[in-house]
Amino acid sequence: MSAALHLLACEKQSTEPAPEPEAPSPPCADGEQGPGEVSVDCGGPCGPCFDGASCGQATDCLSGVCSEHQQCAKASCFDGVKNGAEAAADCGFGCSVRCEAGTPCSSAVECASELCSDGVCSAASCWDGTANGGESDVDCGGGVCPACGEGSSCSKPAHCISLVCVEGACRAPSCDDLVVNGDELAVDCGSSCAAGCPAGAPCAGSGDCAGGMCTAGVCAATCFDGAVNGSETDLDCGGDCASCGPEAACLVPQDCVGGICDGGMCSATCSDGAYSASNGESDIDCGGTSCVACAVPASCNEAADCLSQLCEAFGCAPLATCMNLTLDPAEADVDCGGGVCLPCGGGANCAAPIDCDSNVCNGFQCAPVSCSDGVENGTESDEDCGGDGCPPCPPGGACVAPSDCESQVCLGSHCLAPTCFDSALNGSESDVDCGGGCGLCPDGEACVVAADCESGVCAGSVCQEPSCSDGVTNGAEPDADCGAFCADSCLPGEDCFVATDCDSAVCVGPAGSSTCAAPSCQDATPNGNETDYDCGGPDCLGCLSFLSCLVDSDCRSLDCDETLLTCQPSCIDGQLNGVEADLDCGGPCPACRPGKDCFEASDCTTAICAPVAGHGTHCQPAATCFNGVQDGAETATDCGGDYCSAC
Repeated sequence: MSAALHLLACEKQSTEPAPEPEAPSPPCADGEQGPGEVSVDCGGPCGPCFDGASCGQATDCLSGVCSEHQQCAKASCFDGVKNGAEAAADCGFGCSVRCEAGTPCSSAVECASELCSDGVCSAASCWDGTANGGESDVDCGGGVCPACGEGSSCSKPAHCISLVCVEGACRAPSCDDLVVNGDELAVDCGSSCAAGCPAGAPCAGSGDCAGGMCTAGVCAATCFDGAVNGSETDLDCGGDCASCGPEAACLVPQDCVGGICDGGMCSATCSDGAYSASNGESDIDCGGTSCVACAVPASCNEAADCLSQLCEAFGCAPLATCMNLTLDPAEADVDCGGGVCLPCGGGANCAAPIDCDSNVCNGFQCAPVSCSDGVENGTESDEDCGGDGCPPCPPGGACVAPSDCESQVCLGSHCLAPTCFDSALNGSESDVDCGGGCGLCPDGEACVVAADCESGVCAGSVCQEPSCSDGVTNGAEPDADCGAFCADSCLPGEDCFVATDCDSAVCVGPAGSSTCAAPSCQDATPNGNETDYDCGGPDCLGCLSFLSCLVDSDCRSLDCDETLLTCQPSCIDGQLNGVEADLDCGGPCPACRPGKDCFEASDCTTAICAPVAGHGTHCQPAATCFNGVQDGAETATDCGGDYCSAC
């Protein structure tokens, strides 16, 4: 009986399963430095080692740098290796040096040009919408691109269209900046500037020249330009100009009204038709001790200066007999003429021109004052012109007031030619100093044609204000009736100044000839059918997580939140997001391959998630990856597939 019980106990004991032995840890996760490993669980057949671990060669290190002391060095921006967060060797994220053109990139901030297109740094250009490549401002200046406009940054004058750089900014052209800019034809003169250009300067019309004469595109010297030039010996006289008065410089007698050039200076005479105090004259060619006595009512200093021997209030006074209604011996006619009475009127008897108020004595009879008698008389300012009743004088004629001149400009007692800066309406101008052959007229001024106006619009003979509906490019518009200041943005192909002028928000091309570009998926701007920057819509790639969307197809994850209208994370969006353990794997996504981060065993294809030398936990290769045989899903002996390290 006892033997039977003993046998039954033995049979029962033999049928109970023996406990399974504990599975050994994989070689690269056993906490020991195994065969081939250069440090604990890394190097050799295992994954690369972290900083500070022992190493035998660069490939043993996660940083790719094995120091001379056989230790894995920390990634740096000076080790000649692409490591850390760098986009390429020693450039990009974390480094002070940005990557050159042609280098891989994931963001524009990694590139020296600040342009990352299709994952590659683009070369800087003068129409990429970015201040790069040595430019002083966006797509201009720096000596590499066209000069910059007003308000742009600069470091030297040559960077600016105006050639004026003040306190780091380009200034607008002006007529007092001492350089040729804007529409000037020479330094601070011509065109819209008030000052006319000197002789020898370029010109487009007479209004550009101080002398009012433009010949073959060059300002010519004239006899009334207020400068000693040409053949003149003194200011606007001598040489080919009118003879000079007393004390003016001269070279030959013909330079002087009196015909006497003595020691380089014109000497006064009593017949030079000019007043000279140095000659003792009290009036033109009379008075003093050298010239004949003056007729009434000439100026005088003393009685001896007058034929009447009467000087009252510095003027020669008529004799008392000039009011006795009798023809006295010295008179040319009753109470007139003879130099001792006031000159006679038209029709009176005369013996000489001095007897007549017209200074014309024909057949011993005074001719009436007229505008065609070849003599300066009456109220004329010059021969048969000026004054109250005669036509205004041409340029060069003598004048007393602007009304004496055709140009309405009297300077230095001479009429000047019309210019575009004389503050008078003359020449071909439609309003004062504008229109016609002069600069454009501002709003509200008179015009004849549209070309007279700054706005390019002339209605009712008045220049109109620019508007966004006048069919003309004016005001702040870059093209006709469009741009940032109009309701309508400019379409692709139309001119633009800045991106906000364009419907596409992209303005490309050199400054001064930029045009609006068509929307694209590489212009760093949300435009066209895009839902966010260069993504979404039917034409571009799907957007990354949390960027804007309208429908699922706008997202790389194919998941657009209907309420937030933003792309939601997924296992196929190329981003580490959500509760993924590593990029698009682990958690709710497919398991991660060896070497990837993990939180728990289920995150790994091998179901082995182990810590690695104090650097978090990583998926480890399966035990079969160390048996010296190509088996399972391995692509070569102990490597490749979903369960082993990469070959």
